[in-house]
Amino acid sequence: MAKGLDLSRGWTEFFNISYEHLTARREKMYTADLIAGICAMNGTAYWSCKVFEPYAHGSGKAPLADILLKEPHKSRLTQREREELFAWIDSNGMYFGTWDYTVAGPTSKPFLDAVARVKEVMKEAGCASCHANEKGEIKRFKKPAFMIITTIFTKLPFFFAS
Repeated sequence: MAKGLDLSRGWTEFFNISYEHLTARREKMYTADLIAGICAMNGTAYWSCKVFEPYAHGSGKAPLADILLKEPHKSRLTQREREELFAWIDSNGMYFGTWDYTVAGPTSKPFLDAVARVKEVMKEAGCASCHANEKGEIKRFKKPAFMIITTIFTKLPFFFAS
């Protein structure tokens, strides 16, 4: 995890850790910084119908593309792999590969179940005194708790056995 960029495969509520890190809006609300992606959620977002000049977003502007074109990264990828990454960046960082929907919706129920279980354990262990809001709800947690959730979700399927 160099410079705060976690490219691990653990699941999150909607996607996975590496995807959320690559498409995060770290500096600007309307731009996924590393891939120069734009916020265009369901046609309701600020930039959903703006016409952009050439190279104003996507791989032509993406800091990640610049990184992949320089050593040591350039020699670690084939030309085809680089082009596939640039095409993904130019797709605005699509996750599912289709605009279709799922009956279950976008959330991962097993992941949410794991989050609930970890929050229960944290409350039982007295962690809520530091990690909960004024209502006693644990809303966010630091990396160690998140890593526990990821481990439970990806490596311990029996955790959910009844």
